[in-house]
Amino acid sequence: MRFYPFLSWLGHGTHGTVLRRAAARCRAAPSQGAAWATAPGMRTVYTMSEARRVPTGLSNPPRHLRSIPVSTAVCHTASVNTPAQRLPWKTLNRRVVIDQAMRVVETEGIDKLSMRRVAEQLGASPMSLYRHVASKKELLGALAEEVMADLRPPGGDRSPRARVLAALEHAREAMSRHPWLLPVLLAQDPPPVRRPWLTEHVLDALLEAGLDESAAVCAYRSLWQYVTGHLLNAGREDAWRERAASAHTSDELATELEPFPVLRHALPRLASLDVHEQFTAGLEAQLDGFLATAERA
Repeated sequence: MRFYPFLSWLGHGTHGTVLRRAAARCRAAPSQGAAWATAPGMRTVYTMSEARRVPTGLSNPPRHLRSIPVSTAVCHTASVNTPAQRLPWKTLNRRVVIDQAMRVVETEGIDKLSMRRVAEQLGASPMSLYRHVASKKELLGALAEEVMADLRPPGGDRSPRARVLAALEHAREAMSRHPWLLPVLLAQDPPPVRRPWLTEHVLDALLEAGLDESAAVCAYRSLWQYVTGHLLNAGREDAWRERAASAHTSDELATELEPFPVLRHALPRLASLDVHEQFTAGLEAQLDGFLATAERA
């Protein structure tokens, strides 16, 4: 492979015309990072920021081409097979980038998300995405904001206790449908949420129930940590219950638990415990404890 800091041969004929026009466009808008392709198999000119490899196909150019410097261009043979159809000119924007990133995350998983992958799906240059989203971290924050914005708690004329329970149950159900969301929220400090409907709703209900501001904030944080902890452990708990419920492994587990008679006796109940019932019982117990302190005050 050879790198060309300038095109050394640009002159007469069809190839010379194509290269001259492409080079002129590179000089006119070098920051676009876009490739101007001709027909399949023809040469293509990229800006320097997009240059990666240049085949040796131009190592023996026609002798009749004249020399002209193009300081920001390299060239290589255009690929016949493109991964996606390019977007129409000037249709790429922040909304398009976020929507495509959400499709990648939901269909392929959070580990597959990258600026390059999103660009590939859009048929755009990876560098062009940075005009609309500054980094992958910002992109992840935008995706989290998209989901959290939909966590507006259900309305209705309910007691403060019922409103808190309904709001947190709604949050648990919504986040369980997006398993990638919680790790993103926990990894960013502060969380990337500019429309905190859930926090506003729960704090308002706790204050109405009689808690002072300090107690309400403490109760909210404790309840929220209970919700997130439940979601983080859901997969591990499912695997443990499957093991305990197996006729073969339950005997093995009972043998392992011989030094722990109370736990061994409770094993069948642990194996059959409904996840939703467990979550609701724990949430109600915590909330009722906080509300009881308000009644005693």
